[in-house]
Amino acid sequence: MIFGTGPSHSPPTRQMEHFEVNDSAQGETQDWSQRNVNEFPSNPRPSALISIISYPFQLLSSIFRFIFSVLRIPIPHIPFLSLNFYRPLRPTRATSRGIDSWIRELEEETGAVCIGSASSAVASGIAGPSSSGLTARGAQPQKHLPNFVVGTYEDTLRRCQKENRVGCVILVSEEHDDDAEFKRTTLTDPTFVNLLVDSNFIVWGGDVRDLEPYTASEKLQATTYPFVAFVSNQPTRSSSSQSPTLTVLSRHQGASNTSPTKLVEHLTSNLLPRVQPYLQRLVDSQRAIERDRMLRQQQDQAFQDAARRDTDRIRAKMAQEKAAEAERQAEARRAEAEELERQRAVEERERLVKERMVWRRWARQALVPAETSSDKLRIAIRLPNGSRLMRRFSPEATLSQLYAFVDKEFIPAEYAASADPAASPKGGDVESVIGEMGGEREWWGFKLLSSYPRAEVAWKANVRLGEVPCLKDGGGQLIVEMDGGSRRTSMENGARDDDGYDTESDED
Repeated sequence: MIFGTGPSHSPPTRQMEHFEVNDSAQGETQDWSQRNVNEFPSNPRPSALISIISYPFQLLSSIFRFIFSVLRIPIPHIPFLSLNFYRPLRPTRATSRGIDSWIRELEEETGAVCIGSASSAVASGIAGPSSSGLTARGAQPQKHLPNFVVGTYEDTLRRCQKENRVGCVILVSEEHDDDAEFKRTTLTDPTFVNLLVDSNFIVWGGDVRDLEPYTASEKLQATTYPFVAFVSNQPTRSSSSQSPTLTVLSRHQGASNTSPTKLVEHLTSNLLPRVQPYLQRLVDSQRAIERDRMLRQQQDQAFQDAARRDTDRIRAKMAQEKAAEAERQAEARRAEAEELERQRAVEERERLVKERMVWRRWARQALVPAETSSDKLRIAIRLPNGSRLMRRFSPEATLSQLYAFVDKEFIPAEYAASADPAASPKGGDVESVIGEMGGEREWWGFKLLSSYPRAEVAWKANVRLGEVPCLKDGGGQLIVEMDGGSRRTSMENGARDDDGYDTESDED
């Protein structure tokens, strides 16, 4: 397997397959923070005498490398510059570099830039990091490196799996003599770099002196450097699984096998024709799945929108019907309340009529005394039906007695005088209950007027007849005029509502 065996690093739906690489012993979980630095690959350590002799050459080589890197000039292949005899007596690296640090050092060493960074700088109108210096000196055109990705080896493999792209893993060791030549020729070769870019490769690399590239070299079983491997999804060999497996397609080790010519020839004539059709089918399948997913999502969204609109319409209709029903119920309650109020008013009116009839019958025998010879006020009363009443009253008699005398003429004949009650219904007098039962108009139902001059003789409590202007001088002639329903009732019975005098209402 080219992945580690840790459960947190394995994709849930992918399977790894052995392909030209026997890595059954790889993937063991190790604590890299506790790992001995001597486990990293390195050349055999020379003796102390050789280290001391080679120290001036190593110092000179470091000075040349520093000057060439500052001036961004590619380091030429000079034999003594690649001497690596000198080693510290106890070589250790306190911290492991990141991939981004290695890429920056590679750009400084080769005088080239990653093609992705150069494209971004051109698109934004900003020159690359070394293009200005080369142009100023009139040197060769800007060189480019492959577009190295920054990340871990495991992340790069997962990206190859997910995106169905070919991955290119480049491992170098600065301790090898061919390191500088490989970086200067192969990694900056325009044909090789353009082929990687045009074929959409994912390129990852590093120096095996660092932890992450060293881990990748163990998993890929690299034995010499420079090392180039190509990985990609391939059909699984197992008949029970249809999922593609990330597979090592080819490995190239050593300077002779990693030259730009051999790598380009291998890619164009062997690897790409064999791998690209299958990867294209995977990409098309993923796109079809994505289109179907988007279509289902759009359909689900459209269904949800339609359902929401239907729900809103139904809720609006239900709210409208509920409001209409509430209005109908409110109207029904108002009508019922009005009907109940009307019935209570009718019942109350009937009660008052019955109670007033009891009072009228009592007043007929209690308030209308028999006529005596001492009565000095002779009063003639003309009823609405044209008949006349003649009666003498005492000056001390009250208006209540006069009105009770007239009112007895309107008591129906079915109520015989002999059956009238002897005592008042509530133990009081009639004048005290007239105000409680609607007032004098509602109680009597008629009014008295003098014939000439025509003036109303209004009922008032405790007023004597001797105090009434039109009656105090021996009496007078009065006319009975019905109020409201009583007047209409007398006319319906054929009574003549005419007192023989012209009134303003008659003229109207």
